[in-house]
Amino acid sequence: MVIETYKTKELRRLESARRTEDGRTTGHYGDDAEAYRRDAREYWKSKEGRPKYRTFLEIKDKFREPEIFERFEIEGAEIIIAVTDTAFGPAVGGVRWNCYPTQEEAETDCRNLARGMQYKWLALSKILREEDRAKLFSGGKAVINDPYIWQTIRGGEGTVAERVLDLERLRRLFVGFGQIVNQMNGNYFTAPDMNTDTSVMDIIRTQTDFVKCLNGETGDPSPVTAEGVYFGLEALGKKMYSTLDGKKIVIHGAGKVGSLLAKRIRENNRNSRIVIVEKDRQRGVRLAEELDCEYSETGEKIDWSSVDIFSPNATGGIIDAEFARRLRPYSVVAGAANNQINQTEEEHVNRIFEKNRVLYAPDYVINMGGICNVVFGGANGKSIEIVKRVGDVLLEIAHDSEKTGEPTSEIADRMCETHYLSELERLLEPKKA
Repeated sequence: MVIETYKTKELRRLESARRTEDGRTTGHYGDDAEAYRRDAREYWKSKEGRPKYRTFLEIKDKFREPEIFERFEIEGAEIIIAVTDTAFGPAVGGVRWNCYPTQEEAETDCRNLARGMQYKWLALSKILREEDRAKLFSGGKAVINDPYIWQTIRGGEGTVAERVLDLERLRRLFVGFGQIVNQMNGNYFTAPDMNTDTSVMDIIRTQTDFVKCLNGETGDPSPVTAEGVYFGLEALGKKMYSTLDGKKIVIHGAGKVGSLLAKRIRENNRNSRIVIVEKDRQRGVRLAEELDCEYSETGEKIDWSSVDIFSPNATGGIIDAEFARRLRPYSVVAGAANNQINQTEEEHVNRIFEKNRVLYAPDYVINMGGICNVVFGGANGKSIEIVKRVGDVLLEIAHDSEKTGEPTSEIADRMCETHYLSELERLLEPKKA
């Protein structure tokens, strides 16, 4: 008998959520995962016999296919919410608003992002003190596949409020989304992601308490994310080259995180040759001029054989086998984007990286700053002290990869899976009086 995934049916039975006079579900777990753990422990103890722990293979299979928890349609847009695992607390993950070519691609993206969130929470948990782990959550994600998104907001830079074209539709869409999140009774908390920011969270908050990164609270996670990526990129860059100064660094994506990262690199490495790759020409040119960088709209004309560090900070899936072959041997890949390696070619990409000694920073380790912000607050708080440790974790992963010959992504996965098993064992152990 293996431990069952602590999800839908059991959670709803255990929760006995309260409702306020305005109809909002408040639940009784809130931000404190300890009550969640207590109920989980009692639930598992009620089973016949003590459950056996999962093998690494069982964990990997479970995390690879997150459960599509809810699926709805609002304003012609499909809402998909995926939950990976809730053993250590409610699922938390941003809501990504985009237009996908197919429903299948939207669902695949949602599952992959939820899986990445699960590993990200485990990676963060591993570097925290035990008393801080009680504040953590589990992996989930929401995707809004909206064919009318670009009639509702403009593309490009700026807040959603600055880009809005149809305010009434935007409000109806996210009021409806907030009602869906509320109906999940605290099993899933939402947060900002692509095309959703703190102004959108404020709309969602009118319908539910299960929202993170609100204005006036922890706020925008981008600054802390960028800090963590910088510390990780700096650590791996120095491992490979001893310094970042004078190195050619390509930053793909000049959104909030990419822009802050570029500024951080330039601040500390005046002689680095930075190239900004950004499809929004106005945004990319402005950043390049500000930081005295080069600009490329697509990156097609870049001489990749001369690039020392590639930092993907836009959408995922950018690194396929063809692109991996372009990167020069003994280069570094370190950026904030989720699911950077194309999932269908991951094994092939890893082989190319191994052959060419490309040092890859697993995305969910280097970009964990965002979830630090969710739990511990913004750039002036505890989060910065925590993300300073990102570089040390990545160096440990790189060392183990060199020693074993395994890809850094597999080393990181196993690190998180080992931690998951040890935490499950601790969770089920009776507390000493």
